[in-house]
Amino acid sequence: MLDWLHLSWGKSNMDDLDGFESSLEAAFQPVEPSPEFVRDLHRRLVNFPVPVTPASSSRIPLYIALTIASLLSGVAIVGFGVWIILALMGKLQSHEKKVASSPKLAL
Repeated sequence: MLDWLHLSWGKSNMDDLDGFESSLEAAFQPVEPSPEFVRDLHRRLVNFPVPVTPASSSRIPLYIALTIASLLSGVAIVGFGVWIILALMGKLQSHEKKVASSPKLAL
């Protein structure tokens, strides 16, 4: 069923993976890290833990400002649209008045 994706994980593919792992082990020889590197890494991991998530309280003012800016821009867009519609309606009404008040030509 998944042959078109080449993802059928049968016994032969597992053997291929084992062979691939063996070839990687032969190509890359493990390296023993220096004791100084290990001590430095241990010191950095134990003494200076990296925070998993940033402090959420520091972002609250930013979220409030973004929310206010979004609301104001939405109101401005809607207001501009209403203004355009009213202006077009006013032009149509003034055009209709001009047409209605213009003298008719008698033929």
